[in-house]
Amino acid sequence: MKYSILIPTRNGIYYLKHAIETVLNQSENDVELIVSDNHSSDGTWDYLQSLNDPRLVCVQPPFAMSMVKHWEFLLEKPKGEWVVLIGDDDGLQPYFFQYCNQVISQHPTASIISSPRAYYFWEGSEIFFKGTVMSYSVLNKPIEIKQSKDALKDLLFSNSEYFEYPQVYTSTLVRKSVIEHIKLKQNGVFFNSITPDANGVIALLRNVQEYIYTPLPICWVGTSKKSTGFSTTANNNNDNSPKKDFKNLNLKDGIFIHHLFPNLLKIFDSQLFFLEAWYKNDELYKQKTIPNTFFYKHFVFTKPFANLKSKYETSELKPLINELLKEHRLNIKLLSILKYYRIAYHGAFRFIKKKTENLFMKLFKTRLAKKEFLIELNSTDRKSYSTIIDACHITMQCYNEVDLIKKAKKIS
Repeated sequence: MKYSILIPTRNGIYYLKHAIETVLNQSENDVELIVSDNHSSDGTWDYLQSLNDPRLVCVQPPFAMSMVKHWEFLLEKPKGEWVVLIGDDDGLQPYFFQYCNQVISQHPTASIISSPRAYYFWEGSEIFFKGTVMSYSVLNKPIEIKQSKDALKDLLFSNSEYFEYPQVYTSTLVRKSVIEHIKLKQNGVFFNSITPDANGVIALLRNVQEYIYTPLPICWVGTSKKSTGFSTTANNNNDNSPKKDFKNLNLKDGIFIHHLFPNLLKIFDSQLFFLEAWYKNDELYKQKTIPNTFFYKHFVFTKPFANLKSKYETSELKPLINELLKEHRLNIKLLSILKYYRIAYHGAFRFIKKKTENLFMKLFKTRLAKKEFLIELNSTDRKSYSTIIDACHITMQCYNEVDLIKKAKKIS
C-alpha cells in the first residue's frame, strides 16, 4: 500500500461526505481511506456502512475519545508507506495522487512533503474571514528542500505561524516509518498536547533533518461551524457545541493544558498554542529547549504578545493575560521593547527586505503579485462554490493548464 488517508470524524456527517468524495473520486488504487467515527450521534456510522468501495476502511474507537486520543488511535491503523491525516471538513486536492506520485518519484529519499494551505470556508464560517469562500494560491517558485533547524528557529523568532510548517495533518504527507520512529522515541505516543497539529510540527521538525516544500497546495483546509477552532472563536457555549464537546472529552481522557498556560482557550492565540505544545514536548523528552533565562524567555514570548497587544487593552482579556504573564514571570513593558530586538535577532536584513517588499506591493501591487504567485484564486461566490467539490473543479482546471509537473523537477 502506498498511501493511507486518515479522517477522524465526530458529528460532521454533512462535511464528511464531501471529504470522502475528494479521496474516492480520484483514480488512485494503491490507497486506503481510513475513516474513524468517534461515536457520532448524527448517523455517521450507518452512512459509512452504506458505502461500497474497496479502498474504504471504517473503524471506531472503543468509546468516545478526546481529539488527541482519537488521532492517536487512528494513527495506529495505516498500512500505507505515506500517511496524511485530514479533518472531516477538509479534503484532498483533485490532483493529489497524480502530483504526489510525481514528487515522490523525483525525490525518492524524501520523508516529508509539505505544501502551502488552500482554504475552503463552509457556509456560516466565512463571517470571520471577510466573506471569503475559497482561497487558493500556487507560489511562483520551484520545490525547495528546507532545513528543520531553520524552521524551528523561524517558529520562535519570525512572524510565521506554525500551520505554515509540516505536520501530520492537512497539507503534509509523511512516511509511516517517520511516525513509527517518533512514537518509539516518545514512549509510544505521537500526540501529547491539547493542540495535536502544533504538536505534530514540533515532533517532525525535531526528528527529521529536512523536508520537501512544494509550491502547490495538496489539500484543502476546511473551516466550518463544527471546527474546534471556529467554535472556540465564536464563543459558542451551548451544551451541543463542538467547543463544549471538545472540553468534556479532554476532561474525561485527562488531557490538560500545561499549567504554565492558564486561560489558553479563552485567550486563543495560535503562537501560545504552539508554545504550550513545545513545553509539553519538552516534558516528554525530559529536556528544556527554551532556557528559563530572563531575556531568552522574553524573546520567545514577544511573538505571541505582539499579536495580543490589542486584546490586552480589553477589560475582558487583560486579567487572563496578566495571569499567564505571572506564571512565566514576564513583564509586559519589557515584552513591548524586546519585540524590536527579536526582529534584529532573527535578522535585520530579512526584516528590511520584507518591509521593502510591502512598500513595492503597495506601489506596484499587480506587477509584484504576478511575480509572487503563479496562480491566485480568492472568491466570495458561495453560489459557484457551494461545497468543497465545486472548489476542486476549478483547482483541477488550474492544475491542467499550468506545467507544474515540469516545475516540480527543479530544486532550489
